[in-house]
Amino acid sequence: MERINIVKDNQIASELSRIVALLTETNSHMVSALAAIHDAQLGQPSAGSMTPGRSSGGASVVERAALSRLDGKDPAAATRARIEAQVLALGRMTMALAIDVAGWQPRPPAPRDVRASDGQGAPGCQSCARWDGPDGQGWWSPVFLRATTCARRLARPMDLCRPCYDNVAARGTLS
Repeated sequence: MERINIVKDNQIASELSRIVALLTETNSHMVSALAAIHDAQLGQPSAGSMTPGRSSGGASVVERAALSRLDGKDPAAATRARIEAQVLALGRMTMALAIDVAGWQPRPPAPRDVRASDGQGAPGCQSCARWDGPDGQGWWSPVFLRATTCARRLARPMDLCRPCYDNVAARGTLS
């Protein structure tokens, strides 16, 4: 079994925070970037320019060279398609991460766990819980063995405290 590496865990959490900050910044620029991409797409008034609001006639040498290497393909449309694919992939990865993290979060106790608990969420002996305690609630005793049938003496597995387990072992039944 691998030892828990707290430093590594903190690095993972720190990296996630860094990614979230970068995504927040990227998101704040997304609308203007998509508008610029739309303006730069072939067939738009400023098509051929990588700068929004400029026509192809005002394109710099670098911009014209970049456009000429693409064999007539629309670089803005290709960029927009890449952004869309990246956002969809990011959504899938984020959903998978959220599911994995949520699977390890504490869950609220089930009603049966609450009935047989010490009031702080720790399940107690299921046999003792059948009896009223001093507060009128089910009696609570710490569990000695979980999901035991006491060598098949019980019809179904139960969480039992030590006295209840010993009773079933000696008498063959719960009393």
